[in-house]
Formats: sequence, C-alpha cells, structure tokens
Amino acid sequence: MEPETGIAIAAQAMVGAALIVMAIGSILLIKRLSELSPSGWWGVALGIVFAFLTGVALLLPSTSHWLTTYLSPLFPDGLVESEIAEFAWISAAIVAPFAAIAVCLLISAAIEMPSRADLEHRVAAHRRTLEKLRETRKDLEERVAVRSREVYEAKKRLEIALRDTNITVSMQDLSLRYVWIRNAPSGFDAQYMLGRTDDEILPNKTSEETMSLKQRVIDTGEEERGQVIVQNGHQLRYFDLTAEPYHNEDGSIAGILSIAVEVTEQKEREERLRSVLREMSHRSKNTLTILLGIARQTAQRSKSLSEFLASFDARLRALVGSQDLLVEHDWRAIPLDELVRTQIKPYLDGAERRLHLEGPSVRIRTEPAQNLGLALHELARNAQRFGALSDTKGQINVFWTLDPADDPNTLKITWQEKDGPEVSPPTSPPGFGQTMTERILARALDGNAVINYLPEGVVCKIDVSMAHVET
Repeated sequence: MEPETGIAIAAQAMVGAALIVMAIGSILLIKRLSELSPSGWWGVALGIVFAFLTGVALLLPSTSHWLTTYLSPLFPDGLVESEIAEFAWISAAIVAPFAAIAVCLLISAAIEMPSRADLEHRVAAHRRTLEKLRETRKDLEERVAVRSREVYEAKKRLEIALRDTNITVSMQDLSLRYVWIRNAPSGFDAQYMLGRTDDEILPNKTSEETMSLKQRVIDTGEEERGQVIVQNGHQLRYFDLTAEPYHNEDGSIAGILSIAVEVTEQKEREERLRSVLREMSHRSKNTLTILLGIARQTAQRSKSLSEFLASFDARLRALVGSQDLLVEHDWRAIPLDELVRTQIKPYLDGAERRLHLEGPSVRIRTEPAQNLGLALHELARNAQRFGALSDTKGQINVFWTLDPADDPNTLKITWQEKDGPEVSPPTSPPGFGQTMTERILARALDGNAVINYLPEGVVCKIDVSMAHVET
C-alpha cells in the first residue's frame, strides 16, 4: 500500500468514524427535541441514517485488509482486498441516493426550524402570555373573593332580616326538590327538607295542592299565590304562599323561588274576634233584655217620672258596675267578693268598715253575675232606705259557704243586716227588689232566693247552682 493511499484511507476512516459517532449522538439528542414538525422528524431521521451509512462506506476501505486477514478462514474460496473494496463502494453507491434525499429533507427540516431570535421571541411571548394569565387568574380570584363576600353578606342580611319572623324563603329546582331554604317554619328541619319535594314532607292533601301550585309556575312562567293549611296534631297551621319562576341567564326557567308567611296567629286572632263579636252580640241582647225588664218593672212601681228616673238611674248604674267588672276580667267569671263590694260600696258613704265579707274564693259566671249584681244592689238600696245602712250603727255581713257534705251542688250566700233599726215586714205588695231577688234571680241562678224580714235585720239566703260557679 502506497503512503498516499494509506493516508487517504486513514482520513476516510477517521471521517467515517466521526460520522457514525455523530449519528449515534444525534439519536441521543433528538430524544430531547419537542418542537419539530412531522416532516422535520423524518428529515432528522434520514440525516442520521445518511451519516451512519456514509460512515460505514468510508470505513469499509480501511477495514478491508483486516477483514481479509481475519475473515479469510471463513471463506474457503478466499477473499481478496479488491473484492472487499469493491463491495464497500457498491454499498456506498447504494446508500448515496438515500443520503442525498436525507440531506434535502434535513435541509427542509432545518429551514422549518425556528431561529434563535424566533425562539427568544416565542419565549418572550409565552412569558407575556403567562404573566397575563397570572394577572387574569389573580383578577378572577379577586372577583370570586368579592363575589363570595357579597353572597355571604347577602346571605347574612337575609338571615338577619328573617330572624324572629314567620317568613320562610326557599328555592326548588325543576323537579321541585329544595335546593336551599332560609328560616324554616318551627317544627320543620331545613337539612331534612333539602333534596326532597313537598310530597315527601307535607301531608298528602296539603302536598298535592302545594305541588300543583308550584308546577303551574314552572309550566306557565307566571307567579302564583295560595294558602297552605298544614295539620299539626290537633292544630291547623296556615301559610300564605307566593311562588315565582327563577330564570337562567339565557331566560330559561331553572326552578322556583317561594316565600311562605305563617299566618296562624292572625287566623286565630280573626277567629277569636269573630267569637268575641258573636258573644258581644249575644250579651248585648241579654243586657238589652235586662234593661227592658228593669225599665218595665221600675215604671210599674213608680208613682212619678222623677221617682222612675231616680230608681232607673240607680239600677242602671248597678248594671254598669257589673258590666265594668266583666270587662275588667275579660268577660270571664267575676270574683264574688269584688261583685259584692262593687254593688254595696256606693251606699256605705265611705264607711267600708260597716261591711264584712267572709267566704272561700269563688267566681260567678258572666250572665248570673249581672243578675246577682242587681239583686245585691236592691238589697243595699233597701238597707240604705229602711235597714242597717239607714243609721250610723248598722252593719251588713255577707258570707258564703261551699259544703260538699251538706249540698255539693250549691253555693250558699247569706245577706245579714244587724245593729240597725227594728225591721217589720212590708205591708204592701212586693216591690221590684223583692221580685228581682226571689223570682228573677232564683231563676237565673238555677237555685233559690228568700228574703226574711226579722226584727233585728233583713236576712236574705241565696242558693246558686255550681253550674254558674268557678272555684
């Protein structure tokens, strides 16, 4: 082998080895590439193949002598250097077209690849975009925080506004299941109601009417109002219900908002008022009947208009006194001791020590109290004119007893005058007072009343049925 040829072969071997190393290094390098297009990847791949094949072709001449020396035993017919060289160049010729194609594709891929300036520009653009995204994210987080605070504050304001009221606000979805509820009515658990419909919470008839009303809101998109009556044990609870549609941003109905106001107390007040008005009408008729009776009886026994007016005025005042006591006690039963003092006090001239009361705590019901008051008035007026109150020494004792052993169904009241002038029985027909006590009062009390004119003073015994008494 000539020196020039040896140097050329050595140079080819070094170039070939370098190309093979570059190909292997390129394979390791492309694993880190991420921005190549598909055509770029094909160009790089073929470039690597080109470098490898070219390296092999350049190494073949330098290795032909080594192959001849060490591989000739494998070939019985022999293997000469010229044949190896010929084989190497033929291989290189075959590889050359593919290498040329690879170079073209590689150049195309290189052209498509961005420059350093482009890459820096893209990186800067990405950084600006990232910064904008961070700013946008921060802005959104701030908006969400502000909106969350607004929602929380609105929720708290709503809770404060509804606190200690009988107003319930709720939202239901299109299937009429509760989404949220504020200030649930007493006896209802808001947590239990969430996710449920009215037919799972309310009694059947009530739930049917309520569900029907709310379904109409969804079907028509119009507000609906109605009254809901809920049976709570033996009590009826009343709610005024207003339901209206709740819309999405696109205008479609997302559910309903409802406001339920419990008006049970208002209903009960209205019923009590109607009951009081009925009772007042009944009592007014009774009072009018009593007034007509007083006027008629007074007129029959009066000798002049002035006598009639004086007697009628006194009896009217007695009736008013009983009425005042009834009003003071809300038209309920009147304590017997208060009734006695009210009717006798006008005739004591301030000397209340002349009146002695004794007996257990009992109350007389409304209508009998008016008649008993008139009878006590007649006894006191008669005592002032003819009996114990006609002078300064006389006294009046009124006592009453409840003796279950003697008569469990009767309250016994005794009027007793003493220390007054001597009394003699009347010689004329019974006056209004005696008639009022012995006939009208006895009938009104479902009992008995008797007046005895004893010399030491008048004694009147009155029996009252316990049906007219409260203990």
